[in-house]
Amino acid sequence: MNSIFNKEHVYASITAFYAVSVSEFHMNPHMHDSCEIMYVTGGCCTVRCQGEEFKLCQNQFIFIDAGVPHELLISDGQPCGVLNLEFQCKKEASAIALSLLFQNSSQVREFCGRKIPFAVSEDLRNLGYALKDLIACLQKNDSREDYLLSLLFQRMLLELADSVNQHRKSSGLYYLKKACAYIEDNLCEPLKVPEIA
Repeated sequence: MNSIFNKEHVYASITAFYAVSVSEFHMNPHMHDSCEIMYVTGGCCTVRCQGEEFKLCQNQFIFIDAGVPHELLISDGQPCGVLNLEFQCKKEASAIALSLLFQNSSQVREFCGRKIPFAVSEDLRNLGYALKDLIACLQKNDSREDYLLSLLFQRMLLELADSVNQHRKSSGLYYLKKACAYIEDNLCEPLKVPEIA
């Protein structure tokens, strides 16, 4: 598999990308030999991954490693905008070299050290902008832009790593705040531990 978590995979190549806005869509369960990022720019969608289901709304995303089964559903009749990027990481040289990024970014090293099959997070910095800029460059399809493409890909990977790392560190606090908000909103009701949990 062309996983980003293999330390020997110091090159990347982009295998697919798109930016869409649709009201109804169902991509059946599948997996591929590429890592994938689905980023919601507007509306909401549902992603199923390894037996778990996630509702993603604006400025939320899922990263899925190569070889991990998943499916995408958009079915509430409201438009949902999605930026999608699929890429492979491998040993063979390509225009996107990652070795300096791995050496110089503790965020990327921390992310790659996790070896997670998937990660769901909010965009905690500028991942959406990084993806938009990268996809715009890819749509130009200009081979003279290989260096720019490499820089934009590395920027995207930095933003991805930062959001996933921060989300994992703050998720306990996030759920605590959510539970406190639920208690506050329901003070006049009989509260039960399963509902709070």
